[in-house]
Amino acid sequence: MKYVLDAKESKEIDRFCIEWAGIPSLVLMERAALAVSQEIIKEYADKRILCVCGAGNNGADGLAVARQLSEAGVNVSVLLAAGEDKEGSREYEIQKNIIDKLGIKVIPKYIPDTFDMVVDALFGIGLSRDVTGAYAQLIQEINEDMVKVIAVDIPSGINASSGAVMNVAVKAVKTVTFGYLKLGLVLYPGAEYAGNVVTSDIGFVKMSVGAIKNPAFTYNNEDLKMLPLRAAYGNKGTFGKVLAVAGSRSMAGAAVFSGLAAYRCGCGLVKLLTHEVNHDIIATLLPEALMSLYTDTPAKEQILSECRWASCIILGPGLAADETAVMLTKTVLEYGSVPVILDADGLNAAAANEWSGYGVGKQVIVTPHIGEMARLMGRTVSEIKENPVKTAKEYAKKEGVVCVLKDARTIVTDGERIYINTSGSDALATGGSGDALTGVIAAMITLGMPLFEAAAMGCFIHGRAGEAAGRELGNSAVLARDIADYAGKVIKDCIF
Repeated sequence: MKYVLDAKESKEIDRFCIEWAGIPSLVLMERAALAVSQEIIKEYADKRILCVCGAGNNGADGLAVARQLSEAGVNVSVLLAAGEDKEGSREYEIQKNIIDKLGIKVIPKYIPDTFDMVVDALFGIGLSRDVTGAYAQLIQEINEDMVKVIAVDIPSGINASSGAVMNVAVKAVKTVTFGYLKLGLVLYPGAEYAGNVVTSDIGFVKMSVGAIKNPAFTYNNEDLKMLPLRAAYGNKGTFGKVLAVAGSRSMAGAAVFSGLAAYRCGCGLVKLLTHEVNHDIIATLLPEALMSLYTDTPAKEQILSECRWASCIILGPGLAADETAVMLTKTVLEYGSVPVILDADGLNAAAANEWSGYGVGKQVIVTPHIGEMARLMGRTVSEIKENPVKTAKEYAKKEGVVCVLKDARTIVTDGERIYINTSGSDALATGGSGDALTGVIAAMITLGMPLFEAAAMGCFIHGRAGEAAGRELGNSAVLARDIADYAGKVIKDCIF
């Protein structure tokens, strides 16, 4: 597990280490600069380097990098973006005085086609307003020069808390960030501007993260070991029963993908509550599944009976936007007593009928993509994308649910805790991928994981499955059933 911090939290870590632990800021700065200079020396020791420095502590880091590179014999120059007469932070003035004494070359302006690499130390994590004027022009000149850039902590112009571009931002091939990942390096578009991200330990005391309430986090492969093991003496009933209320007339695929993924990830039994016209397709594609069929509108007692059978319910994939979908969704949410994963047309029913607080006192996970979230919140897609973490937290609190906001970086939150999923690739951009995700999450629940953890782990496994399928088949060739199949292989590789 890795923590992912916003700008405020990152500053709190820094303050804790300096003020409470007593680590001098210049000591942390020296180690931060050393992390950057070592990355440069690995590949670019024989190149012409320019350190572009602002007048804050990020700029001070850049000046320290320039000094370390110079001492290592690298051809390095400095551009003081604010001008030589501009007074900066205390640390900036100290570092500037050092490079003056050492005679490191300072140039007055950016000259294209002069340098092989730029060290971006203009703005750090504290940037809170759009970059304009001379700074914006400088960033544009660097980008247009197509020179390779290593960013110090975060690319200048990227909002550290949301990943948004603040009018203009530096495009880096690599970013060396300090202590912990930043949200702006993980969320898009910031993740694209950051290039390859290296997280360096610069001496923050471990207990400093304890000063932050519910920091966001992300999983890595080691975290797959948290998966509950299946008991050797268990049976199909032991490993849970997933009911997928999915697949209206001629939409059998959604039901199949949800059920297949649940089976592949360890669920013992899957039953599909679906329209009768889907029987033959399901029997052919997923003969392992049980079926409970209805004609045009299922009887309420049929729905309640199947809800009593289940230990987890998937509700919504392929239900279509009609009165039957609304009735199914309302009945399950009202009478279901087990965890419910509300997806696709189930979410659309909730949005169209303006239901409020439907998850309060229950166990509900919702899995909207950005467009669905826009409908649920009555906002535009661009508004949702401005701060997806804030939006997901707001919706989770309002409706009493665990929210899985699906995008290139999926966010999972219960309104307090935040998980940012960093697995996955464009291989997941295929019809039925979201249906497979519901099945993976359902399996995590039937294996015994709590809702928030099940949703987070399900997203991670789903992403890893897409990556694995993409490596084998090519990203453009991956289908939803491949994602379901490879999800089982991801778990196998973890356990065996």
